[in-house]
Amino acid sequence: MRAYYNANAGLNYILGMQQASQLNGMNFAAFVNSLGDTGDVAYNLDQSDFFSYRLGNIKYNGSNGSYQIAKLVGSVKNPAGDAPYGYILYGGGKGNSLVQNYTTNGGQQNSPAWSKNVLSNYGGELKVSQNAIINNDTSIYGKTGVTLDQGVTFNDDIDIVGDGNVKISQNANFKGLNNTICADGNLTFDQGVVYAGRITATNDIKFSQNNRITGTVYAVTGGITCDQGVYVKGELNSKNDIKFSQNTTIIGDVYTFGNVSCDQGVTISGTIYKTSTKTVSGCSAKTDLLPAGYVIKNQCDYSVTTPTLTKNLPATPPGSSPAVSPLPPGNYGPIKYDQNTSLVKLSQGNYYINSLQFDQGCSICLDLSSGGNINIYISDSIKLSQNFAVYIIVPGGSSCVPMLDKTVDAKLSAKVYLETNNSFTLDQGGQWFGSILANKDIKFSQNARLIGSYASINGPVNVDQGFVVTYIQSGYSGSPN
Repeated sequence: MRAYYNANAGLNYILGMQQASQLNGMNFAAFVNSLGDTGDVAYNLDQSDFFSYRLGNIKYNGSNGSYQIAKLVGSVKNPAGDAPYGYILYGGGKGNSLVQNYTTNGGQQNSPAWSKNVLSNYGGELKVSQNAIINNDTSIYGKTGVTLDQGVTFNDDIDIVGDGNVKISQNANFKGLNNTICADGNLTFDQGVVYAGRITATNDIKFSQNNRITGTVYAVTGGITCDQGVYVKGELNSKNDIKFSQNTTIIGDVYTFGNVSCDQGVTISGTIYKTSTKTVSGCSAKTDLLPAGYVIKNQCDYSVTTPTLTKNLPATPPGSSPAVSPLPPGNYGPIKYDQNTSLVKLSQGNYYINSLQFDQGCSICLDLSSGGNINIYISDSIKLSQNFAVYIIVPGGSSCVPMLDKTVDAKLSAKVYLETNNSFTLDQGGQWFGSILANKDIKFSQNARLIGSYASINGPVNVDQGFVVTYIQSGYSGSPN
């Protein structure tokens, strides 16, 4: 069964990359290239689980096109060291997948204030783990700071706000050209980060080796450090000392109330503006006094309105309710669906559930065919276990199709709202479609997939490796239908 789940994780990965690329406006040729063109590609889920795939029958039509999945195999390594055993979903005598048509699209929704951030932790630090992917223009917020692990990718403009320290780890990938970072503490860029946009920190800013920065930089009360090989195209503003290490390049002016020092090979094309009592050492740039009345203005607003749970909801019964499908709107006690329960249907209306759990391999079908909203209110916790899958009945449709299918408009996720008074957990390879507001912790495990947005009031928020989110603002009105 593990090999079967790994194969389906591979299918979710390919279709998820397609939908994210389409929403980002990526042309078909670039999308095909990002998936390895027609070569064999292997993707490790963990130390023993992986899938491999190959695209085929690729046809180009300007910026659009079509393709098939010619090979997709989920595999599990054999602990005895022999050949891994696998499950063939496509190829190997089973033929290709259906033709997948690729066209670019996009769109946003109006939303409650909290869901304008795709990722929010109003109770603590926001941590985004290795190789997560975030699509569509949006913002992220952490009450006590933000940490982005290695290889996190933002495919569009992003606003990062941390009420504390902000750390951007190695090789974070900012593809937008008008990003902003606000750190009400220290700000650290690790090695190899490329970034375009405005940067503001209340305290110190550190650029590490080979950072490439385009934009204006403000250290409101602190200093700025540039390690070896840093390149900045833009203006630097610093309350305290600035240190430029070997082979740093600055294309722009420098304004500081502190001292400035330059190591060997530093290039500054603009002017260093300072006070009469401070020194410039080792720098070959032109110097001058700060303009009269010059001040470093904080470019950020750290005031936020913490979201609140919906008020005056009916109480849910403590006794267990049967795990049935379809599950009509109503008031329920704890519900648990056993392993591999498929296509549990939810329809337009309000669900009041004490607690909700789906075991491994389950799936749900959200019926949005009537054009109405689905609101789910959980009194306690909700857990969606490994490889939980979401299907959608689109407006005017009658059948359940995967949420990553080309016929499902991602903007439909604005019509699905999930609120929990406790925690939300989505295990490895699982999916969710809609906005999430949790009173306590939120956990997205490895290779989880979200179309929508989420926020935690009291945290913590943990996002594991390979998480992919396509941001859509919530359409929730703030009260049941």
